[in-house]
Amino acid sequence: MIKLISFFSSIFLLVSIWGQPAGYNYGKQVLVDGTKVSGATDLIDFTILVSFIDPDLKTVANGGHVENNNGYDIIFTLAECGVTVLKHQIEKYNPSTGEFIAWVKLNKLNATSNTNIHMYYGNSSVSTDPSTSAAWNGNVAAVYHLSNNNFSDGTSNGMNAVNHSTTNLTGKIGDARSFNGAGYLNIADNGATSLDVTTLTMSAWIYPTNYNVASDRGIIVNKENIYEMGLKDNVGSIQAASTPGCWRWAGTEVIALNSWHKVTVIYSAGKQRHYVDGLWIEDFNDCSNPLSSNNSDIRIGARGGDGGAGSFFKGNIDEVKLSNREETADWIKTEYENQNSPSTFYTVSAEMTASALCIALPIELLFFDAELIDDNVLLKWSTLSETDNDYFEIQRSTDAVNWETIKKENGAGYSVSQISYKATDLYPLLNSSYYRLKQTDFNGNYTYSAIREVYYNNGFEKLKVYPNPAQNFLTVELENIGSYQISIYNSVGKKIAKINNEFSNNQAKLDLRNLPSGLYFLVLSKNNGVIRKTVKFSK
Repeated sequence: MIKLISFFSSIFLLVSIWGQPAGYNYGKQVLVDGTKVSGATDLIDFTILVSFIDPDLKTVANGGHVENNNGYDIIFTLAECGVTVLKHQIEKYNPSTGEFIAWVKLNKLNATSNTNIHMYYGNSSVSTDPSTSAAWNGNVAAVYHLSNNNFSDGTSNGMNAVNHSTTNLTGKIGDARSFNGAGYLNIADNGATSLDVTTLTMSAWIYPTNYNVASDRGIIVNKENIYEMGLKDNVGSIQAASTPGCWRWAGTEVIALNSWHKVTVIYSAGKQRHYVDGLWIEDFNDCSNPLSSNNSDIRIGARGGDGGAGSFFKGNIDEVKLSNREETADWIKTEYENQNSPSTFYTVSAEMTASALCIALPIELLFFDAELIDDNVLLKWSTLSETDNDYFEIQRSTDAVNWETIKKENGAGYSVSQISYKATDLYPLLNSSYYRLKQTDFNGNYTYSAIREVYYNNGFEKLKVYPNPAQNFLTVELENIGSYQISIYNSVGKKIAKINNEFSNNQAKLDLRNLPSGLYFLVLSKNNGVIRKTVKFSK
C-alpha cells in the first residue's frame, strides 16, 4: 500500500512540473543548430533572432491559431514544458500572414550541441505585450530595431531616438530606415552612463548606396568628440574614430554598394577592432586614449553636434546595437550567422498541441552531418536520448524547399544513452543537394533537423567537347567516359541519337554527318546524374 501511494504521488508530481504553460493550446519546437554557433564555448545570455512566416501563426480570424491580434500570446520557454519562460521582445507581427519577428534571450546558447526551446501560442486570455527590455543582457547599452517608425531604445536605458527626415522601408530584419544623405536620427544625452564607457562594441546592418557623401564620411553612428563608425569617403572601407586623433579604417575590406552587410567596431584598451559580416578584418593597437564621457548627443546617420552639414550616411540602416563591453569574435560571428539567415540557424517543427509538444520530446539530437566521400554521400547523426522514437527519414532536395524521402532508418524507441546512426546516398544528385532528417514518433508527431548542403560534380568539371561549332565529327573527352551514356537531342528536345560503343580511352568521337545544321544538346548521364552541353553543328 505504501508503494502504491508513492507511485501515484510521483505521477502527480510529474504532471505538475512538466505540464505545458497554462492556457496555451498549440506549440512548436525551435531547435537551434549547434554547428552554427561559432567556437567551442557556450554563449551566455545570448539573444537570438527568431524570424519566420508561418501560416499557423496567423490569427484565428485569418485561419491560424494565434488569439491576440498583436501576437501577444506567442511565448518561448526552455524545453522543460513551461517551467522557464524566456524573455523576448517582439519586433514585428502580421496577423494576416503569420510573419513573426522577435528577439529571444537564451540563458545559454550551446556551442557543441543543439539548443532546444519551445514556442507556445493560442491563449485567448492574453492581452498584454510580453515584450521586455530584459530580452537583452545587462551589457547592451542601446538597441534600435528601427521597425515600423519605432525609434525607441529596446533596452531599459531609455536612449530613445528622434527622427529627422529618414523614411521607412523594408530592411534586413523587418523594417529599416532610409537615409538620403541629409537625414539622421538624434539620441539626446539623458545623463545615462550606459554609453559613457571605456569599452564599447558598435554594430549595424547597412546598405550603402553612395560612399562619397559631400566628400565626407558616410557616418553610421557618431557621438561627437568621443567615437564614431562610418565608411571612408571614395573608398567604402569601414572607418572608426575616437578622440583625440585616432582615425583608422580597415582598408582591406570594401563594403559593397546596394547590398546588406553587418559592420562591427570595438573600442577597448586603446585598440580598435573591425569586423565585416561576422569576420575579423583588422586591429589597430595605437589608439592609446580610452573613451571618455561627455554630454554630446548620439546620432545615427550623421555627425554629432549640429549634424555636421555634409557628414551624412547615404543608404539604409537597420538594427543598431551598442554594448559596453568587448564582444568576442565567436559572439560576433554567431550574431551574424543568426541574423543573416535565421531559417538555417534553427529548425522549426510542425505544429503540435501544447500538451503533445510537452510530453513528446521524441529525441535529443546531438548532430546531423552529410559528407561527400568519393561518389557517395555519408549521412551521420547521433541522439543523446530517445522517447517513443519510431523512425527517421532522410530527405533530399535540390532547392531546400521540395523534399523527397530517400532512406528510412528505425529509431531505438526509448533510450537514455547516446546512439549513433548512419546511412549512405549511393546516387547523389549533381551540383548542390540538401539533406535533412525527419524524425517521427509512435504517435505520428515529427520534427526536422537542421539542413545540410553537399556539392557533387561527378567529374563533369573535366568535361571537354570540341570542336564547337562542329563539322562532321565531335570529340567528347571525359575521365572514364565508358561508364556514361551519351545522347544527342535536337533544339525541341527530341532524342535523335544514342551513343554507347564509340569509345577510345577517355574519348568518344561522334559522327554528325547525318545531322542537319543547327543547335543540339549533348547529354551525358550516369545513374541519376545528368549534364547538358549545347553544341552548334554546321556543314
